Amino acid sequence: MITAGKFSRLDFDDYGDSFDKNLERNVSRTAGEAPRNNLFNANFLEPLRHRKLMSASGILSTLNVLREPIADYQSSRGIARNETITFMNLITSLISQAYTAGLTILVMLWNLLPLVEGFVYLIRFILDKLIDILETEEPKDKVMKTIIFCGELFLILIVIFLIVGLIFMPVYVLTAKLFGKLWGMIVW
Repeated sequence: MITAGKFSRLDFDDYGDSFDKNLERNVSRTAGEAPRNNLFNANFLEPLRHRKLMSASGILSTLNVLREPIADYQSSRGIARNETITFMNLITSLISQAYTAGLTILVMLWNLLPLVEGFVYLIRFILDKLIDILETEEPKDKVMKTIIFCGELFLILIVIFLIVGLIFMPVYVLTAKLFGKLWGMIVW
């Protein structure tokens, strides 16, 4: 018993027919023929077609459909598709990934050490300029060297502000938060 817009319980998977076949049959009875490009014929629903989604086998098949893209991704990273992921495998993977992330942060800090050398150059530059200004005997030359020195210091301070603000501070804040969280976990 099929009427337009109403489906009886017998029209669905109770007797082995799939939902898709019943839907196409019912649409063809009400509209004249089944549409070829409907939502249920789309490729992204292909794995879910012809399955009972609420039964135990339907849940299992849905879980397998969800597992496949993950297995494909991991197989491209060297993990076999049929490898069973155990608790020890998971813990080992998480610890090794955390170790790699920690090393990355330490390498970032190590790579900031040339900034310290840059500040040593800055201090020497300032000292050399001050010595040069103080050794100058002509007042007119002293004033010119002082004005030039102040302009150079202004430009250097802008560059230092950019270096500290864009490079050093984000790494410092990340490191401070990381060590703060670790300290909080140890003390707690």
